[in-house]
Amino acid sequence: MNPSKVIGLVALAEKPGLGEALRIMRRELSRHGLGSCVIETPDALERAIGRCGMLVTFGGDGTMLTVSSLAAMHRVPLAGVNLGRLGFMTTCSVQELPLLAYALQEGSYLTDERSMLEVVRVGGDGVAAPPRKLALN
Repeated sequence: MNPSKVIGLVALAEKPGLGEALRIMRRELSRHGLGSCVIETPDALERAIGRCGMLVTFGGDGTMLTVSSLAAMHRVPLAGVNLGRLGFMTTCSVQELPLLAYALQEGSYLTDERSMLEVVRVGGDGVAAPPRKLALN
């Protein structure tokens, strides 16, 4: 990860324990010399993504799915912290945040390339009409 980039901490929905998780993550990133910014709305995400070297979502799989298409379009890696119940995609727990921060600082993490589905609406004239939509598979 480019050290001049910050870690975007994406918290789009209020969840129990969110404030504490963000506080822990910001402290741990700072301890490892990494900058961060908290992103709380889709508009803020669109404005901030260009300066982010990585996005970490806080919530559940729904938050990760919401963020995934924009992250893919900007080729920004995405990790998820589970604040919900199951978390098939958001596999990191709040207790593992210090390890996540360390891995990000060291670059000692693996990425998993996922398939994305692209949806294009075609008009009656056979021409694709914007907007282009991506969905995580």
